[in-house]
Amino acid sequence: MRSRVAILSFGILCFSLSLPCVAQHVVPVIRLSVDEVAKAKQLTQTLKDAKERATKAKLAWEQFSQSYQTAHPNLPNLRFTEDFRLAVSTMNSSTPGIFLAATIELTAEERKKLESLHREMTESEQSQKQAENAWKDFNIQLVVDHVPVLATD
Repeated sequence: MRSRVAILSFGILCFSLSLPCVAQHVVPVIRLSVDEVAKAKQLTQTLKDAKERATKAKLAWEQFSQSYQTAHPNLPNLRFTEDFRLAVSTMNSSTPGIFLAATIELTAEERKKLESLHREMTESEQSQKQAENAWKDFNIQLVVDHVPVLATD
């Protein structure tokens, strides 16, 4: 019985080896120069730093908003005006379809803090977008520089 299994296994192996092989697609290998490796590392670090900065800025904004909301529990869904002078909340009135707006004037210190948080959030988002674009451009340039163009008939 064992010899039949061995012979059968050997026969299947020989048969499978004799089948024509299907061509496999290969992926070109890009070998980076020392300068390209250094630039890739620098761009990677810049992108990582930009993402961390944007995350921290967004978290700081959310923490301020949350603490302000906690300080004013009777005014749900507080939002700040774009000039950072007021916190605004809309509430339902006793008349259906009519909403009331409640406002709180922010102190000079709160305004200053909000302006600073908003500026940091905006600048960090722009910085992240620039870093992402630089990374994409670098990758595209690598392909252009290293992958040969296929001739088309």
